[in-house]
Amino acid sequence: AQDFSDFDLIVAMDRNNLAEIERQRPKGATTPVSLMLDSLPGAGISDVPDPYYTRDFDAALDLIEASCRALADAL
Repeated sequence: AQDFSDFDLIVAMDRNNLAEIERQRPKGATTPVSLMLDSLPGAGISDVPDPYYTRDFDAALDLIEASCRALADAL
């Protein structure tokens, strides 16, 4: 819950993570929470695939790095 006052933006890797973050939102907190891939609309997916499930660690890392670059550019 403290993150909502400590940070200007909270980024979640997938919709389940985002829902859990939102459940912890304190009343009155206005800090935006977004999905990692929201900053990468060309990805064609909304959730970063779990590499422990897919076993495709390189693809997950590629998505995360591209999204981080796009987010940094937007900020």
